[in-house]
Amino acid sequence: MFCDPDVLLAMTLWFGMGSEQSCLTGTGWARITRLTMLVTGGVFVYFAVLAVLGFRPKDFSRHAIS
Repeated sequence: MFCDPDVLLAMTLWFGMGSEQSCLTGTGWARITRLTMLVTGGVFVYFAVLAVLGFRPKDFSRHAIS
C-alpha cells in the first residue's frame, strides 16, 4: 500500500481547519491557537508518514559524493 505524505497532510489540514465562520469571527488568540495547532499537527503527520515509509533524518543530510 502506497501512502503519500502530502495527501495525508492535506487531509489533516482540510479536516482540521474547521468552518470559515469560526476563523473569521474568532478572537485573535483563538485564531493563533488554531493556526498553531494546525501547523504542529501537520508537521507531526508529515514526519510520521515519512517514518512509516522508512525515511530517517540521515536521509535528508547533504553529504558529498565520494
